[in-house]
Amino acid sequence: MRGLVFLGDKKTEVRDFPIPTPGPNDVRIRIKASAICGSDRHMYKAPHELLASGKFGATGAGSPQYRFGAVSGHEGAGFIDAVGENVEGFKVGDRVTIHHHQGCGHCTHCLSGEPMLCGDRRCSGHGLPGTNAEYTLIAAKCCVKLPEEISTEVGAFLGCQGITAYSALRKLEISGNTPLVVYGLGPLGMIASLMAKRMGATVTGIDISDYRLRFAREKGLVDFTLNPGKDDCEAWLKQFTKGIGVKKGLVACGAPQMLWLSSVAASVKGLIILIGVAEGALDPTMDASFSFDGRHVIRKELTIRGSYVMPMGMFEDLFSFLTEKKVDLGVLTTHHFRIEDGDEAFALFDQGETGKVVFNF
Repeated sequence: MRGLVFLGDKKTEVRDFPIPTPGPNDVRIRIKASAICGSDRHMYKAPHELLASGKFGATGAGSPQYRFGAVSGHEGAGFIDAVGENVEGFKVGDRVTIHHHQGCGHCTHCLSGEPMLCGDRRCSGHGLPGTNAEYTLIAAKCCVKLPEEISTEVGAFLGCQGITAYSALRKLEISGNTPLVVYGLGPLGMIASLMAKRMGATVTGIDISDYRLRFAREKGLVDFTLNPGKDDCEAWLKQFTKGIGVKKGLVACGAPQMLWLSSVAASVKGLIILIGVAEGALDPTMDASFSFDGRHVIRKELTIRGSYVMPMGMFEDLFSFLTEKKVDLGVLTTHHFRIEDGDEAFALFDQGETGKVVFNF
């Protein structure tokens, strides 16, 4: 089979791999769509020597080690075409997406349906076979059947950015009563904005990219947009909230100016959820720490909380939300590629002027 590999230094390569054989508890998926996630940029842009050293990803923050030369990607969906002898509940032909984190299976977090918090977890494309290939292999416990109403392409990025956005919005308890400010309108921020709108929220999106701001307005993802490079965001948000400040903020990027703004613009006892990470988050040689204005954090008694992917048990609730509210995440896909055009796809994505970018098989 063909699979896309990261070489570092903004280069990719398509290589031939053996078609994987399922173990007793695994399923093999024939991939139909695999999307680029913002976190893929870390491997794409990493220095070749670091990526090949075997140290990339081992940050001490619970990130599994990246395997150089392995198939990349973790946002994939397709059809099961082989099952292991112990697998129950799945059969050949089932259309599935994956929860790309596979834990040990017996720790407190795994038993609670939260493999992404397992200290021994591995991820698709990051310790496990990736999804940027004609086939991938995953434990059956990480598979989720897709409802008819959700396309395979949307199912691909639903398994990472979709569930990350939904889980964060659940923590924020989004409704029509309180406006939401989304700091960063990359694909993850776009998905969160669209979901929040369907939950009834008035959404203000902030980004430095005029392309992203325009795209968000045209697709109806937001009600208002601000550009920190051109607008006085702090003053606008203060006036918009009648001097109270932002009660609920979602930081979908790791840009220092957005982190600073989220704390300065927040209300007393405001809640800020973090789902975006800084450049170099998987590089152990770089500082990817967050930085806020501590005076505002302390004096306003802010709650700043991280949110990482989503518990397995929340999938049914997510599917119900998407189908009942008729949320079409497909409007966020702007570009399609073959993996043979991986360099072009990632170069375009890296420019920041796309929605979701998808490889099709």
